[in-house]
Amino acid sequence: MTNSLTRTDSSVKKSRYALIWRLMEGQRLRYGMAIGALVLGSCILYLVPLVPQVVLDGVLAADPTKASPFVGRAVTWAGGREFLRGQLWLAGLAVLLLTAASGLLTYLRGRWSTLASEAIARSLRLKLYERLQHLPCAWHDKAATGDTVQRCTSDVETFRQFLSGQVVEIGRAVFMMLVPVPLMLALDPRM
Repeated sequence: MTNSLTRTDSSVKKSRYALIWRLMEGQRLRYGMAIGALVLGSCILYLVPLVPQVVLDGVLAADPTKASPFVGRAVTWAGGREFLRGQLWLAGLAVLLLTAASGLLTYLRGRWSTLASEAIARSLRLKLYERLQHLPCAWHDKAATGDTVQRCTSDVETFRQFLSGQVVEIGRAVFMMLVPVPLMLALDPRM
């Protein structure tokens, strides 16, 4: 008996995911772009604290050989220690540009996920309306109109909010677990 219940629960979950996937048709690219903007923006945001670290440990420190290999490579890539000492304003500009780029990508992520969720909610409302229009008159006679309208409205709004915020945030949570580890290994393998 437990086996049949497990299969039923599993098939219900699969059918729910399949339904959500079908409802997202036509908006999957927007969600992909939103997740891409999230990933890129987060990567850029991870770089912001590294700029002062490179300046303090690799340029201004009395003994830059004690800095991590990452800092040494970054100083070399940026033109060398002497060049960066004379051009410290570049570090401030780098922080400013990285933060602005991350902010722009955060804006795009929100815009694209909101546009996608609104389009999906509109499609769902139209499907619900079509379904209600084709129900028999006897069903409408028995059903409380206010309850039906309230139920449809609140369910569609809940689903829209889930799609607008949570779908991209699930991608963000996965990303936040996967990206810091290679970054920490690049900074210092002992971490």
